[in-house]
Amino acid sequence: MIVLEHDAKELLAVQGVPVPGGIQLTQVPKYDLEQESEKAGPWLIKPQAESLDRIPLADIAVAATRKEIADECGKLLGTQINGHRVNSVRVERQILSHTNAFLSFSCDPIVPGVRVAVAADGNRHGNGGPSQEVAAPDPTAVVACVGRLAADLPEPLRDAVIAAATQLAPLYFGYEALQIEIDPLVVLPDNSWVAGDVMMIIDESALFRHPELISMIERRDFAYDAARRKRTFGLDYLVLDPKGDIGTLTAGQGLGALLVDDMRQQGLNPYNYLEADTATLIDTPASIVEAFRLLSEADALKAVLITALEDESDLTELAGLFAQSLAQTPNLTCPIVLRLTGPNAEPAGALLRNVRPDIELHASAESAFVRLSELTGSKVAQC
Repeated sequence: MIVLEHDAKELLAVQGVPVPGGIQLTQVPKYDLEQESEKAGPWLIKPQAESLDRIPLADIAVAATRKEIADECGKLLGTQINGHRVNSVRVERQILSHTNAFLSFSCDPIVPGVRVAVAADGNRHGNGGPSQEVAAPDPTAVVACVGRLAADLPEPLRDAVIAAATQLAPLYFGYEALQIEIDPLVVLPDNSWVAGDVMMIIDESALFRHPELISMIERRDFAYDAARRKRTFGLDYLVLDPKGDIGTLTAGQGLGALLVDDMRQQGLNPYNYLEADTATLIDTPASIVEAFRLLSEADALKAVLITALEDESDLTELAGLFAQSLAQTPNLTCPIVLRLTGPNAEPAGALLRNVRPDIELHASAESAFVRLSELTGSKVAQC
């Protein structure tokens, strides 16, 4: 789960990490006419959007007066950035830097350990990118790794990066984060440092061990709709392309992400990624209703692909729940392409067709993709 930058900074600030002063706004602030031209800035106006890993620089505004803050908030609130709705903004004091650095800790997907990355100002994207190394999953090892990577940085940048790592490494492990990235790590004229921008990704499966994170999500469920949905219904859901014309729901095997990748490679345009394991769907029938509700709210859909790949579960039980949920979602009217493989796939498909005669059952991805291309007018690549 990607933590909104405002919340990430609040979490780190409580632990003593220096961050720029800032507040969160969920509506356009009001001001008196006497305050209209009051210059208290400069302030950065940063949109906060769920699941948005980085805020495009073009969407960050600078404001000097209360009126400018209100105007910029009015432009951002309720809009979308890369398909993600802006429900709040962070108004943050702009920090003038002496020099900057880049520091990142992330769970390495290949080598067991923590991938540590360090770079001086301007070297993150150029000159070969940041210096990187995989460290043992231990705060002391991570800090030592940063010391090695920062050895060639000029002072005071080197000292600031090591000081930041000394504070941040224990928090990375303490929050069981998948990633903490500081970009820029701002070094001030007095050689102290501030976390200018923060990206923090936490492991949702570890949330039960962190009541402070659960409390944050519950208090601000409008900002963490995906996390709330995951905890309540067991659904992983992400809008991939608001203009996509194919909705997807995948049950079992954990292949939802591969499925949408395959669709794109075949020239199809999936609207979303939506997945839950079969046991969750069977044990929590409300999750299927929620999944169909999400798909019914997409205006541009021309078809829906439902995929269930099972080795053991009887698909007729799942199909019965699908049928009940479809009956409760009359707004989901677009054609449904069904791909079932597993025990009793044919009877399961017949059960669903009793509710929606237009549902088409396919045994292979290839035939399902061909039918989706016919329904959407897309040209499917040769498999």
